[in-house]
Amino acid sequence: MKRTCQFFKNLVLAGAIGLVVLAPIHASAASKLIVNGPDGTTPKFVVGDSGSILTTNAPDGTTARFTVTDLGFIGLGTSTPNSAISVVKDAVIDAQINTRVIADINSGGGGFTGYHNRATLGSNNGLPLNGDRLGYFYFGSLSPFLDQFGKYIPLNGAGIAAKAEGDFTITYDAGAQTATAKSMPSAFAFETAPAGSLNRIERLRITSSATVGINTNAPQATLDVSGGLRINPSYTLGVNGVDNHTKPTCTDANRGTLWFTQGAGSAKDLLEICASDGTAAGWRALY
Repeated sequence: MKRTCQFFKNLVLAGAIGLVVLAPIHASAASKLIVNGPDGTTPKFVVGDSGSILTTNAPDGTTARFTVTDLGFIGLGTSTPNSAISVVKDAVIDAQINTRVIADINSGGGGFTGYHNRATLGSNNGLPLNGDRLGYFYFGSLSPFLDQFGKYIPLNGAGIAAKAEGDFTITYDAGAQTATAKSMPSAFAFETAPAGSLNRIERLRITSSATVGINTNAPQATLDVSGGLRINPSYTLGVNGVDNHTKPTCTDANRGTLWFTQGAGSAKDLLEICASDGTAAGWRALY
């Protein structure tokens, strides 16, 4: 049996926290509370029994603008959020999440912070251990199919992950309430999925010791490439038609620069390095 209770168009509950309703409201078996628009029939604010327990609608009364589910998920632009916070819009700018700092400081700027702690404190006080993922950004798409948990199967083809490259440690001075010593070796890993696969593979890592590895997660030099290295293979116009591939003048400031020039037709290729002969810097042919 449906139960409906109509109230006056204007209802005010006074007190420390007040509720002001400027339109008819009613309660039913399906919904605990509905606040209608000025027409008296278009639902604007809905508190339900289960599923979407709180929803605010667009002027049409059906398109969800803000939703909170009984799982604690929040949806912006969707009535069925499938993560802690889901933003669904039909325009790029409307789906962006912006943070902003307005202050006269040199450490300003909008930011994001991701933390990882172990639930079992153990001997490391719940801090990350070597190899733990500290946070991540994924990029891709959602498939139209649901998994065993009722969520759309994600197709995360690319990502950036932060990883611990050693156990995190901290020494705490309880009296001064400050950390006297700490260690938090961390790395960035860039991942992409190859064609024909749903699994991402780490392609590039920036380590805690300032080394960079391409196709290796354990670089042994400032730049460690597992595979071939190709430089300046051919002439290509840069952004806006500007030539970004013109060999620079060799000066003391750019000594150590390698430059490869493809020979035209049957002409010999040329590999040079900007180096000093003890008198002046200049391009020296290696091949």
